[in-house]
Amino acid sequence: MGILDPGPEAAAPEVWDEAEFDAHDYPLLCAYTHPDCLVHELDLVTDWYVWVFYFDDHFLALYKRGQDVAGAKTYLDRLPAFMPLQATARLPEPTNPVERGLADLWARTVPTKSAQWRRRFFQSTKSLLEESTWELQNISDARVPNPIEYIEMRRKVGGAAWSADLVEHAVLVEMPDSVVSTRPMRVLKDTFADAVHLRNDLFWRVGWPASWSGIGRAAATTRRSWGTTCRPATCSAGPAGWARLHLVWQSWLAPWAQAWRPVGEHNIVR
Repeated sequence: MGILDPGPEAAAPEVWDEAEFDAHDYPLLCAYTHPDCLVHELDLVTDWYVWVFYFDDHFLALYKRGQDVAGAKTYLDRLPAFMPLQATARLPEPTNPVERGLADLWARTVPTKSAQWRRRFFQSTKSLLEESTWELQNISDARVPNPIEYIEMRRKVGGAAWSADLVEHAVLVEMPDSVVSTRPMRVLKDTFADAVHLRNDLFWRVGWPASWSGIGRAAATTRRSWGTTCRPATCSAGPAGWARLHLVWQSWLAPWAQAWRPVGEHNIVR
């Protein structure tokens, strides 16, 4: 794919070397996050996570550091073509490791899935990719979004919805669109996204330019909107994530838990 050896392509800098790639340990990450996976599914899921983290760092190296908004748009506009909804569609020639990896993974992922799941996974992957321009534009404009906009956009660009869709493939089940579109399922997916992203914001990457530290992070948006200092704003991010989890427990999971009671060695529903 060219992830560790990008070759002579002008638009493919060396993003990772082998030592850094090994240190990331994506197989261990995916073994923890998908403990019930079959071996071949775990291999596929791991490859997707390698690709998505590489995309993030590749996009950073090519466009975020230089704040190249126009170049980023051209780069991102090509990627949906490597996720065809029709099996007979002809793909363009890949020009970098991200495009090659996406074409390979898509071909290995969608053949066993319905048209409805393909469209859903296409959209969550497309959102994950395209909303990166929102982050880049904020960095370029030195703009801090308000908390409501931040939460809404972070759900897309952070990849949690994409991860949730991939779980269905990993466990060999498929949620019908009629279920996915219900409010409980939407709340559950949004809660998952909020909890993951708010916690991630507390562990902001070391080594990014200091001028970016206040752009597009939960503490920064809270500090700017509430007119508070950094410490109280940072302390608010963790409880906000836990509050979302508590909402799901109260409204959806707790009634099911209360419906079960132990009888001897078995559980039954009252």
